[in-house]
Amino acid sequence: MKKIFCLLFCLVTLTCQAQRVNMKKYMKGAVPVVEGVVTFSHDYTVAGASEECLFTLLQAFAGSLVEASDFEDYAKVTMQSRENRRVVANLRDKIVFSQRKWKTDTTTVSYRLLMFYEEGRVHAQLQDFVYSYEGDVLRAERWITDEYALKDGGKALRKGSGKFRKATIDFAEQLFARLEEALK
Repeated sequence: MKKIFCLLFCLVTLTCQAQRVNMKKYMKGAVPVVEGVVTFSHDYTVAGASEECLFTLLQAFAGSLVEASDFEDYAKVTMQSRENRRVVANLRDKIVFSQRKWKTDTTTVSYRLLMFYEEGRVHAQLQDFVYSYEGDVLRAERWITDEYALKDGGKALRKGSGKFRKATIDFAEQLFARLEEALK
């Protein structure tokens, strides 16, 4: 019996430590603020891709996001410029925080995707995040930054804003991974 208890205790301890390690990516400095605006960015190298090829790929990617959006009244490609080498889209998506048998906790997030390119390179940015949650409108700059979403000196997430921070970081990572796949 003692062996089973000891084994269970070790298993619980290891699980808790693994959860803490996974949470590090959401802590201090995880939400970049550039000139007062929450801005996630990612750079891609696309070997041998011409500017025309990149423009076409980025146009198609932005178009696919707009088509996939459940918010067709809002989601739009707002700029496609060969001269300025950029494609910009305003988008809106639903983020699911938790889903239980009787209740789903979600928010609607509006954001801007900016993609700049030059021969063989793409720079993507996500910014202007605005959340609609239970009748409130929340801007990322006053909700998911270190100042508003962290407690205990940046070592823990606050209960309310912390879930937005975590979900937004995951959302940005997933969108950048989709863009990387589209550029292959």
